[in-house]
Amino acid sequence: MSENIEKQKIPLPCPNGCSKAIEISYYEICSKREAKCGRCGSKYKFGSSEASNLRSAIRDVQRKKDEITKRSEQIEKLSKEIEKYAKELEREVKDFERANERLLKSPDIELKR
Repeated sequence: MSENIEKQKIPLPCPNGCSKAIEISYYEICSKREAKCGRCGSKYKFGSSEASNLRSAIRDVQRKKDEITKRSEQIEKLSKEIEKYAKELEREVKDFERANERLLKSPDIELKR
């Protein structure tokens, strides 16, 4: 459905201050619980509790994004159906108007004296 949040990469500045940013996905943060600079070897270490909380938050956000995508698709489908019915109604109203016009033009008139 929508893009998986775990695959998104984020840049982290090197903890040692070298100019190379650490590109890491949320999945790597949650599973490895560390982010290492490729240039100088300095790294961030993330606690297991925080990584677990992040994993849960990612799952919750992903579920909501997927639900919104699903609902949006349902709304789009309903909108197309409504459009179809509106066109049918328009045709039927025109048929009604023509039938009504014919009826009013062709009555038999009976006058009582």
